Amino acid sequence: MKKTLINLLKKTCLIAALLCSGSFAQNANAQEFRALWVDAWGAGFLNASQVTTLVNHCRTYNFNAVVVQMRRRGDAFYMPQAPNGDPRTTVIASGYDALQELINQCNTGTPKIEVHCWAVTQLIWSGTTAPSQSGHVYNLHPGYLTRNSTGATLIGEGYYLDPGHPDAAMWNYNMAKDVVSRYNINGFHWDYIRYPQQNSGYNPTAIARYNAEFGLTGQPSASNTQFSNWRRRQITDFLRWSSADLLAIKPNLVISTSVFASRSDAFTHRLQDWAAWNNEGILDICMPMNYTADNSTFNSRVTDAFNNQGVRRVYMGQGAYLNTKENTVVQMNYVRNKPLLGGQLYSYRIPNSGTVTQTTTLNYIKNNFQPTWQNTPTLPWKTNPTKGVVKGTVTRQDTGAAVYNATITINTSPSRTQKTTVHGKYALFELPTGSYTVTASATGLNNATGNILVEAGTIKTVNLVMSSGGGGGGTDVIVDNPAATVSGSWSTATSATDKYGADYRFKSQGTGSAYLQFTPNLSSAGDYQVFEWHSQGSNRSGGAPHVVSYNGPTTTVNVNQKVNGGQWNLLGTFNMLAGTGNYVRITDGFSDGGQVAIADAIRFVKVPPVIIMDNPSASIVGSWTLATSATDKFGSDYRYKGQGTGSAYLQYTPNIQTAGSYAVYEWHSQGSNRTTGAPIVVNYSGGSQTVSLNQQINGGQWNLVGTYNFATGTSGNIRITDNFSTGSVVIADAIRMVFVSP
Repeated sequence: MKKTLINLLKKTCLIAALLCSGSFAQNANAQEFRALWVDAWGAGFLNASQVTTLVNHCRTYNFNAVVVQMRRRGDAFYMPQAPNGDPRTTVIASGYDALQELINQCNTGTPKIEVHCWAVTQLIWSGTTAPSQSGHVYNLHPGYLTRNSTGATLIGEGYYLDPGHPDAAMWNYNMAKDVVSRYNINGFHWDYIRYPQQNSGYNPTAIARYNAEFGLTGQPSASNTQFSNWRRRQITDFLRWSSADLLAIKPNLVISTSVFASRSDAFTHRLQDWAAWNNEGILDICMPMNYTADNSTFNSRVTDAFNNQGVRRVYMGQGAYLNTKENTVVQMNYVRNKPLLGGQLYSYRIPNSGTVTQTTTLNYIKNNFQPTWQNTPTLPWKTNPTKGVVKGTVTRQDTGAAVYNATITINTSPSRTQKTTVHGKYALFELPTGSYTVTASATGLNNATGNILVEAGTIKTVNLVMSSGGGGGGTDVIVDNPAATVSGSWSTATSATDKYGADYRFKSQGTGSAYLQFTPNLSSAGDYQVFEWHSQGSNRSGGAPHVVSYNGPTTTVNVNQKVNGGQWNLLGTFNMLAGTGNYVRITDGFSDGGQVAIADAIRFVKVPPVIIMDNPSASIVGSWTLATSATDKFGSDYRYKGQGTGSAYLQYTPNIQTAGSYAVYEWHSQGSNRTTGAPIVVNYSGGSQTVSLNQQINGGQWNLVGTYNFATGTSGNIRITDNFSTGSVVIADAIRMVFVSP
C-alpha cells in the first residue's frame, strides 16, 4: 500500500509539472499559432542573408509564422505598383523585394512558415523632418493628416492619416489591395488601425463631413459621444469593406489586426471597437498587444479577450521585450491554458528585457514552451465554411457618385441592416446560405434591389444603382433575368461561377419563338451602348441570337457564348427611346444543335456627349503666347511656348458625368518649328501617363493620344507641358474625349 501511494504521488507530481510547463496543454492542442512580430527597425529581413537567419530561427525554435513589417511609416519594403502610392523605403537596396524574399524562403524547405504582411496603417511619419521621397503621402497630401482640437498634426508618436478623410482611406486601401493581389502571402495584418488618441480626428474634411451629416457647425469636443461614435464608425467601415474586397481577391487570406489589449482604452481613447469586429466577423484574427511585465494585468486582459472572441479568434500578443525569458514563458502558458490557440511575440529583434540575448531567449522558449513543431490552427470558417459574404457599392444613376448613408437591408431572419460608407461601400458577413434580396434605400432616391444566392465560403458582389425622383431609369440600367419577360420553356440554373447575380436561364435549340425579353426603363432618349452577360462553357451556343429593338430597325447580334463569360460584352450602340419602348430578346433560334443559349443579364449605358475643351477653357501655368495665325488651328486661337522643365503647362479638366473608358485626342497646328515630342500628360483614374506627339505633322485633325479610365467629376485632367527636347515650340490647342465603354 505504501509503495502504491508513493507511485501515485509521483504520477500526481508529474502531471502537475506538465501543467506548469505547458507541455500537457501543448499535447491537448494539436495545432497552435506561434508567431514572431518582425519589425523593420533593425535586423530581420533588410537583406536576403537576414531572411535566411530569420527562417532558420523559426524552424530551429518551432515558430510557424512571421508577421513582418512591410510598411513601416508610409514606406514600402516590397515593390509597390499604382494606384498604390507608397514610395519605396530608403533603408534597403533599390532592387531588393523583402516581401518576396520572405515568401520564397518561408515556402522553400520544410516545415513551411506562414508569412503575414504587417502594414502600419494610419501612422505614416515619425521624423522631425519631412520624408525624403517627394511621393510620400506626408509630402504629397498633407491635407490627409489628422489634427487635434487645437489644429496640431504632430500627435503622440508622429503624424497620422485621418480615418475620416475619404481619400486617406483610399490611400490605405490601394496599398493593401496592391499587396494582396500580387504577393502569395498567408495573411494581411493591419496595425495602427485607429486614432492616435481621443483628442484627434479634427481633419477639416472629416469635421465638414461630420457637421454636414448631423446638421452642426463648429467643432465637437473630443469626448462628445456622438463624435466618438462617428469616429469609431470610420475605422469599422474601413475595416469592413476593405476586408470584403481583399477576401474577394484571395478567399483564404487571413486578415488580422493589432489592437490595444485594454478594451476600454481601445474603445474610448483609440476609437477601436475590436470586440464588435470579432462579433461581426469582419476579420479573422484579433491580436491584442498585451505588453506588460505585470502578470495580473496580463492575465486579466487575456481573460477579457477570451470572452470577446465573438465568431472569430483571438491570438494573444505578448510583450517579450518587457519580460525576462522566464516570465515570457509563464505568460504564454497562461494564454495556452485559457485556452487560446496561439499568440505572437513582440519582438523577434528584442525578445527579452535587459541585455538582448536573442538566440538564448528563443532557445529557452523552445525548450520550455514549444519543444516540438506544431502547424498553425485551421480556421473552420475557411476550411469548412457554412456561411458567406455579400458586398457591393451603391451609386447614383444620374451622376455615378457613391451614395453615403444609404440603408442596406437584406431579408435574413431577422433582417439585417447596414449604412453605406462614404465610398458607397457595404459588406455583410456571416450570412447563412440561401437566396436573398438586397435593398438600398435613401432619402430622395428610388430604392434599388438585387437578388443574390449566398453560398458557403463565397464572397458575392451586388452593386446597386439608385435613380433619383420619379422611378425612371438612368444612364446605366441593368436588367437581370428575374426581371425579364419569359416566353417558352427556359430552365433556371445557379451552378456557373461566372454568372451575373444569383442565377441565369438556358434553353436548347428551337425556332426562335422562345425568348427572354429584357426591357429597360430609360430616363431619356439617346445613344446607348448595350451589353450582354453570360456564363461561358463548351456546351454554349456559338451564335446565341440577341434581338435589339430600338428607335430604328430591329437588329440581331449573334454572340459566341463559349468564350468571354463573366463579363459585359458589347452588342453595339443604338439610338433608344425614353421609357420602356426598347428591348433585347435572347432567343432559341440558333443553328448549332445540341448546345444551349444563355440568358442572364443585359446592360444599357447612355453614351455621354463628346467632350471638347479648347485652350481658352484650360488652366494656364507659366508664360504661354496666344496666337491666331495658323490656318489649321482649332477654334479662333491657340497657345505656344518654348522649351522648359515641365513646370509650365495648359491643363484641360473635363467634368465627367459618366465614369468609364474615354479615348483622348489632341489637336494642333503643324509647322517645321514644332517639337517632335510634345508631352501630353494624361492623369486618369488609377495613374498618369505621358505620351509624346510629333507636332510637325498631322496638324488640323484629331490625333489619338490613348484610351484611359476616368472617374466621375473633375479629378482627371490632360496637360500639355513645355518639357520637350526637340523643336522650338510646343502647341497647346484643343483636347477631345470620346466615351468608349463603362
